[in-house]
Amino acid sequence: ITKQRSKINELEELKLDMRKISNDMEEMFHDIACLHMIIESLIQQIFCFLGYVLTRMNTEFNIIKSQHEKTMLDMNEMIQSIIGSMQYSKKLIEDNYSYSIKEDHLLRESTQLNEKVRILLNENRKLLVEQAGMQKVVSRKSNNSIKNGAQS
Repeated sequence: ITKQRSKINELEELKLDMRKISNDMEEMFHDIACLHMIIESLIQQIFCFLGYVLTRMNTEFNIIKSQHEKTMLDMNEMIQSIIGSMQYSKKLIEDNYSYSIKEDHLLRESTQLNEKVRILLNENRKLLVEQAGMQKVVSRKSNNSIKNGAQS
């Protein structure tokens, strides 16, 4: 019975571990979705920013040649901003890849835990069958003892 209780406790711990892994996976899926939205937003901002700067540059070049130097400074700032955004996007992509690796690892762990749970459930079934068989034997012996005692 202690062995059976130990197996049941082990099963409960595995179930708890599976719930934790499931919660972690949900959290990771949420994080990945957030990262995806951030990347899309950054790309949109870059395109908007590029459109704005290109329009501004064309207008200023056509209107005033004397502002050419200022426009070139604006262009350098824009490039730095794009580089910064691209580096940030690259970091987000790397983070996303890292989450994918973690997700894969958690899926493998979950599969292993599911297999352990299946094995424990089978062992538990066997123990229950064995326990039921032992109870029948004890019951028969008890009945035989009672009958033998009554006949004496």
